[in-house]
Amino acid sequence: MRGEAETGRGRLAGALLTVARSPRLLRGQLSFLGSRASTWATRFAISIVAYDHGGAAAVALVGILQTLPASVLAPLAASYADRWRREWVLFGASASSAATLVGAWLLLGGSVPVGYVYTLVVVASIARAVFRPLYSALLPSMCFSPYELTSANAVRGILEGLAAVLGPALAWVAAHAGGIGAAFFASAVMSAASAVLIIGVDRGTAPAVRRAPGAVFHLVEGLRAPLTNRDLTLLTGLAACQTFTRGALNVFMVVIAIKMLGLGTSGVAWLMTALGGGGLVGAVVTSAVVRRQLAAWFALGLAMLGVPLVVLGLVPGRVAAFVLVGLVGFGSSFVDAGAFTLIARVAAPQVLVRVFAVFEGVISLAVSIGAVATPVLIAVVGLRQSLTVIGAVCPVVVVLTWFRLRLLDRGIASMNSEIDLLRRVPILRPLPLPSLERLARVLDHDHVAAGTEVFHQDDVGDRFYVIERGRAEVSGDGRAITELQRGSGFGEIALLRRIPRTATVTAVTDLDLASVTGDDFVAAVSGNTIAAMDASAHVDLQLARFSPALPGEARGLAGPLVPAPQRLAPDAAPPSATGDAGTGMLEDRHGG
Repeated sequence: MRGEAETGRGRLAGALLTVARSPRLLRGQLSFLGSRASTWATRFAISIVAYDHGGAAAVALVGILQTLPASVLAPLAASYADRWRREWVLFGASASSAATLVGAWLLLGGSVPVGYVYTLVVVASIARAVFRPLYSALLPSMCFSPYELTSANAVRGILEGLAAVLGPALAWVAAHAGGIGAAFFASAVMSAASAVLIIGVDRGTAPAVRRAPGAVFHLVEGLRAPLTNRDLTLLTGLAACQTFTRGALNVFMVVIAIKMLGLGTSGVAWLMTALGGGGLVGAVVTSAVVRRQLAAWFALGLAMLGVPLVVLGLVPGRVAAFVLVGLVGFGSSFVDAGAFTLIARVAAPQVLVRVFAVFEGVISLAVSIGAVATPVLIAVVGLRQSLTVIGAVCPVVVVLTWFRLRLLDRGIASMNSEIDLLRRVPILRPLPLPSLERLARVLDHDHVAAGTEVFHQDDVGDRFYVIERGRAEVSGDGRAITELQRGSGFGEIALLRRIPRTATVTAVTDLDLASVTGDDFVAAVSGNTIAAMDASAHVDLQLARFSPALPGEARGLAGPLVPAPQRLAPDAAPPSATGDAGTGMLEDRHGG
């Protein structure tokens, strides 16, 4: 694709333009920025409160309290949330997070036990944990190609890095001006902004589950997906290694800043800013260089996550600490972009929310384990040795899984080729990426010799076809109608109107065809409002150009299967019905 041919700044600009050109995508990404900035601001504020009340052990405890309940409850809540429109669930998650953080601000201003503050922060963490899987599952439906999804996730990585810089920085400014409680208020404002921005992003999308047997049932379905899919198992396990290291780093940064570097609590904010700054730079680089071989880049980022910690354990110092923590953030951006994009590509769309919910639960649990293990390890072997041991985890895992990751890249590349073929067909172009991937997964491939009929007029329609190679002629009632070439789709009229084939399609040359069943095709087209309207207009146009005489019983069955468009603008051009300038949607009446 054109975007994939760009390099350097052109790729970065292309990624940013992909988001900027879509109002829904732009609002969604800004809402994500507000949610993540609030997360980082809260993390800074509660770490300072915890350290003042109990040192490194208290910081680890707070980390566990923020992540462990979220790892258990958020997947269940996200699975249940599939019953409603996602934007309203996302709004509720951000709004409730803001409300609880305002409560933490008010409590810190009074004489109450710090445990109450911890409780409110836990509630806010659970609400934000619900936000992430739902947003991760919503993002692919805003995209129309693998390139757009990769670009959107690259920009998401930039915003993640920006949030990691802005969140602690704004929280520190608020704390400096009004005490540590003001940092919680600043975090609440960020979360409230996220709630406002998300409204309207999911307009027109129906709930994923209308009549569900129950949230537990769907959670189990989400759990089964990673257990029965080796690629999902691999990606989830590697992401858990990443967040285990990040959980350890949450403790390390406080101890490094105060004990190793002697910088006090302000040093914690500066180290967090260095981590976020590295992530921001890494996300910019990711958007500029990562288009293909996502699994390989994912592995590189994972290795880069651990190596700096090993080096810091061997070569301590202020400059080294800031540079190396920044490199950890740099590597994390590659991991994040790779993980969220690859999971969205590998998991089935109908269980994507539940898969992301389980994914978030697993990585949250890994953060808790990292936070628990770190102070124990520091007490046993010392700070520098602990950095070396924990830093070695990710590089070792990458070496052990490298071959499997390369196989995953090859599978994604094959899927991209199928999607590129389907995207050439005009009637399929309005479909979002998840719908195209669902079709690509069930494509069958056949060879038809020159002179052979693909199907005959009045045959029963059961499949939709796309020409991969060769040419075909469409004829009806004994006369030639048009010729189809590579990228032309045909066969849709019989499927969408539930009538016999209205024309005959014959191979002019040897044909290589990709096809899907009628049920899969109709489900994809009728399941998207824009595609359904375009398809209905397209079928009406083609039948107006060529209306074969149908048997009486077929005429009685004929009727729209997809919603007809409510109104077409007077000057609107009809859907293309010829050639590759309109990739040959002359199908049924031309061959369908």
